[in-house]
Amino acid sequence: MSTDHIKMNIATAADQAELVRMLAMLRLRSDLAASSRGITEHSVLGFSEGELVAT
Repeated sequence: MSTDHIKMNIATAADQAELVRMLAMLRLRSDLAASSRGITEHSVLGFSEGELVAT
């Protein structure tokens, strides 16, 4: 598992989309199934708003 975590502070989220993005990134830190499919915290940065809503 990668230890290249993105530093974040959910208390500083500017809007709902940014908060959801941060929470998804935190969840991926412990999601082995996502890691095995190549989904990383950095992948979440490229999610569209629709993908965030689905998350």
